[in-house]
Amino acid sequence: MFIAAANEMSGEGSVLIEDVCFDNALFLNKEKKSTVLTTLSIRDDNTYQTEISSKSSNNQWLVNAHCRLSNSFPQNKHITPALKNLRSNISSPINVSELYQKYQSQGLDYGPYFQALQQVWIHENDILGHIQLSKELLDQAQRVYIHPVILDACFQLIQSALPEKNVSYTYLPVNVKKMFFYNPLHDESWGYARIQEIDQQKVVADLVLFDPTGTIAAEIFGFTAFCVNPRSWLMLQRKPLLYHIKWIPISMPDKKEIQDANTENWLICSHTTDFANQLCAHLDLRSIPCSILDLNHIYDHNMASTLTGIVYYADIPNNSSRLSLQQKVQPLIHLVQVLGKMTWHVPPCLWIITKGAQSIEDISPGCNPFETALWGFGKSLALEFPELKCSMVDLDPLMSDDLSSLIQIFLSTDHESQIVLRDGKCFAPRLIKYDKPYENQQHVCLKTSGAGSLDHLYLDAFEHRKPGPSEIEIHVKASGLNFRDVLHALGMIEVEKDKDIPFGFECAGIVGRPGSDVTHIHPGQKVIAVLAPGSMSRIVNVRKEFVYPIPDSLSFEPAATVPLVFLTAWYGLCHLAKINENDTILIHAASGGVGLAAIQIARLKKAHIIATASHAKRQRLHEMGIQHVLNSRTLDFAEQIMNLTNNEGVDIVLNSLTGDFITKSLGVLKKKGGL
Repeated sequence: MFIAAANEMSGEGSVLIEDVCFDNALFLNKEKKSTVLTTLSIRDDNTYQTEISSKSSNNQWLVNAHCRLSNSFPQNKHITPALKNLRSNISSPINVSELYQKYQSQGLDYGPYFQALQQVWIHENDILGHIQLSKELLDQAQRVYIHPVILDACFQLIQSALPEKNVSYTYLPVNVKKMFFYNPLHDESWGYARIQEIDQQKVVADLVLFDPTGTIAAEIFGFTAFCVNPRSWLMLQRKPLLYHIKWIPISMPDKKEIQDANTENWLICSHTTDFANQLCAHLDLRSIPCSILDLNHIYDHNMASTLTGIVYYADIPNNSSRLSLQQKVQPLIHLVQVLGKMTWHVPPCLWIITKGAQSIEDISPGCNPFETALWGFGKSLALEFPELKCSMVDLDPLMSDDLSSLIQIFLSTDHESQIVLRDGKCFAPRLIKYDKPYENQQHVCLKTSGAGSLDHLYLDAFEHRKPGPSEIEIHVKASGLNFRDVLHALGMIEVEKDKDIPFGFECAGIVGRPGSDVTHIHPGQKVIAVLAPGSMSRIVNVRKEFVYPIPDSLSFEPAATVPLVFLTAWYGLCHLAKINENDTILIHAASGGVGLAAIQIARLKKAHIIATASHAKRQRLHEMGIQHVLNSRTLDFAEQIMNLTNNEGVDIVLNSLTGDFITKSLGVLKKKGGL
């Protein structure tokens, strides 16, 4: 279908197909027709982003495969041995009948039309096959560029080369790097496969198709198939798939686990002397030598190569400024840079000390993001500098420093790499199987026990009231997650009782009981709702004006994301800006919810679109057919827009960015344009 799509756009000829990905299988039913759609979107490099989609039994469109197409590429073929040389070098025959019997035992039941391999030879990782279509397929073959059975027979060659230990596995194709098609094949052909990589997880091969004269008709590079092992899949289903990190109490190391103090030499790195002096005093009690280093003088310090332990504690006040975060993390970067340049007989252990970086359930509420940043950096250090054996200890922010326990942890022979001290107790993280979701039938809604941490979110049972005359009761199946909900959970909304703010403002579900004044909605109907406070719950009552039916072809999850973003985009473009045909519109952050909705509305109104997005998301917008996609992380978009519009600018700007982006956006507006 990809080849047919390319020929439809540019006429029959050579075709290059790149980055093929098989997303979902398409199962054909003899009793029922399948609706299949092939879409092509032109890219800036004059290639086509192509998708093949099918409509499922519930009328949902599912992407089965996607790729990039081109009719223009260098005509010089890759270095491939001539067919006559392959026939003389690959000389060990395989019994084709036995080969298809082996395929059938593996669950690959090829019907008579697909048993197109007539002869097969193998030599190490090279396989050669003689392919002949059945007489019943010859008429079909004349109407297509290369018949699918010919390609499938070529892929069958790869399976024939699997080692005996792999024969119980089935390898299913997942992607192809490049496919060059030079000439049509309608009947007889030769297939050559070379295995590049094979194990119990995947097989990678390159393939070549020859016509009967030995002329190369097609070349396929990077054909990759992944192993599907039924036994492994069943075992996977038995294992829990959801886990979460839980801090559990652990015992402090026993005295007998303390190392010989005579071999110790420690360095305390800190901004102030209070913590460092107290820690050194505790080390002195154990006759352990130590020295103190101010974090502002790391580069000036002549560090001893005999150090056994280094303690880093950025004890500066936490505030909301970026400078505070920089003062905590930057000296640690400098310290590691110095340590990385030194020659060690035995590298020292690096300890990062924080206060309030972690939240322990039922003991210490919330966490300090400035302290947590050091933990994140410490985890990276543990991976990039494993020789430093980087460990982290989080002290209790509500109590005086437990330095005695800290020293005991430092000097133990066996300790955790992540430790939290709270109320005289020691905690370590463990990966715990996540409890099953709520299974009882009572009504629950999402709440927070205290804004500031996502760990405080929980499901709370509530008494649901009967809907009023102008209300509709909706059994919620999906609820949209909006930026407002995130701000609420993180405690960034200024209200008196933030935990009383309901989560959710839009949803999709099934109507339960409509109020007595409701006539346009009936029980059991699929609907979406907007202005539905508290929609992150099992059941919610919404005013009838804000509830609308949805078609059966639209599932609940995508439906729940529609109302707010489309209302916002429509209000901005149609109600305020009065968008017209041929208007040029700049859509900032076009890969977000409102941006994607604005793109659809702009296309509906036949406007010209210029979009901005971050680097990681620009490709997706190109795949959607947006030709001009600029960087939303810099202010260069303004000059680029003026170049694209011959210094005329744009008619409308849809903007959610702040600061200088507003000024620059105003600068590219035409007179009487709308922002």
